[in-house]
Amino acid sequence: MALHRRIPKKNRKKLKSVDPFNMKANAAKFNDPKRSRNNAPEKIKEEQPLTNAMKQLMAEHNPIITKQEAKKKKKQRNAVLRQSEELGLKKGRFETVSRFAKRIEGTLHSRISETIAIAKHGLAGRKQEEIDADYAKIDEAEKRKKDQAKREIENKIKEAKKKREQEAKKREEAEKAKELRKAAKRKLEEEEKKNEESFGEEEDEDDDDTDKRKQKKVKTTEIEEKKDEKIVKLSKKGEKKRNFEGEKDG
Repeated sequence: MALHRRIPKKNRKKLKSVDPFNMKANAAKFNDPKRSRNNAPEKIKEEQPLTNAMKQLMAEHNPIITKQEAKKKKKQRNAVLRQSEELGLKKGRFETVSRFAKRIEGTLHSRISETIAIAKHGLAGRKQEEIDADYAKIDEAEKRKKDQAKREIENKIKEAKKKREQEAKKREEAEKAKELRKAAKRKLEEEEKKNEESFGEEEDEDDDDTDKRKQKKVKTTEIEEKKDEKIVKLSKKGEKKRNFEGEKDG
């Protein structure tokens, strides 16, 4: 045997870390109710239970059918055939379901027509007046239905007409409002133009006034200058006179 192993085995010679002075360690483990197990068989009753082998043998002779197996085995039956059986009608051996349904329809129609004919001729055990009253009720009900449908159509037409008129009115009002807005806008533009023209005329008048004022100022300045010149001339003449008189006196 090989002494050395590539994959080492578990070493079972190690000592576990256990309290050597705790004498009740195993007792506590066995007394724990959660860990307690009793694998002993139950007491045998009066009737001995069946073994698994006996159960298998019994199942072979009397197989237990589950719900799924029962559903699989159950055939889906045709609704026409089911109803026909309830009414007491049977499908023929070589007859298809569609042909069978048509045959039933034919028989039913023939029976209905027979009963209607008997009722019309007064052979059904009822008076003709009662039959006429019943037919009158049926006719009235049909007439009411027709009238109701007619009224509904008329009401729908009226509602549609009313809606169209309302929409036309709304459009007219919108157009009128639009025209009024346009007219107001035009008036504002005309007023603005007039104001601009009047403002321009006032500016022209102001310019004329300023020109006149300037001309007046120029004239006044010229007159003042002329006056000053005259004063200067007069003053010079006076000086000359004074000088001349002084020379005479001397």
